[in-house]
Amino acid sequence: MNSIFEMMNSHWGQLYQMFPNILDYLPGPHNQIFKEIDALKAFVSEEVKTHQASLDPSSPQDFIDCFLSKMQEEKDNPNSSFHMKNLITSTFDLFIAGTETTSTTIRYGLLLLLKYPKIQGSQSSHGLIIECIYPDSSPVRKGIGVTLLFPDLSHCDFA
Repeated sequence: MNSIFEMMNSHWGQLYQMFPNILDYLPGPHNQIFKEIDALKAFVSEEVKTHQASLDPSSPQDFIDCFLSKMQEEKDNPNSSFHMKNLITSTFDLFIAGTETTSTTIRYGLLLLLKYPKIQGSQSSHGLIIECIYPDSSPVRKGIGVTLLFPDLSHCDFA
């Protein structure tokens, strides 16, 4: 996936975006993008098939289940936009957008940690997080690891 973004931002990718009709007939690394996109779409298609096999319309679990349920409701409507091609394309777009956004955010956070190394070793920030998650837990704080997965800090005031 990263190679797709790198290729789209390279000179070949930019040329392809400006002159797609001309570059369709020329060999070059820009053609690799389509192979990788097709592989990702095949992955999404397999996920859709898995969801179809385990679909429970009364209890949808995610976007694909909701879309499949709506497809079943509108299967008699020839003008419906709820069809398999649209499902695969929409899911693919969500997958790409979510992955790119998440990776960019994580990369930015890591760059900030590299720029400000004092924050990494700051025990006061770890203590603040633990105090917010476990109020009134001073005696047991030493037994709690500082690495917590996705804590709920919505009730904390960091100001």
